[in-house]
Amino acid sequence: MVDIELAKISDPELYAPEENVTYDKVALESLPLDKIRAVDPAREEELREGAFAKAKTSSGYVCAHCGEVFPNRQFLHVDHIVPLNKGGRSVRDNLQILCRSCNAKKGDQLEGEY
Repeated sequence: MVDIELAKISDPELYAPEENVTYDKVALESLPLDKIRAVDPAREEELREGAFAKAKTSSGYVCAHCGEVFPNRQFLHVDHIVPLNKGGRSVRDNLQILCRSCNAKKGDQLEGEY
């Protein structure tokens, strides 16, 4: 081991660190909202607030599926219209507000039924 360390000192080019590792860059839009929050909390907040702004009415927030109006956000979820696993993106135009029961029903449905 001492010989190896001496060789590293005497011929640094032979033992130079290799720069052959490349990392894929993933667009934030391809991540779910919770992952976006971990990387860029301001962007996640902007997307979430944008989805709620689209659902805002004079009397509260409307569920995109059943149309029920809720006075506050307590039972509402931000949901992807086209799921990420089907090519959807985490962008404002692909986000909607669903009530808890509609969101659960959507999760239980088979592809194309909702």
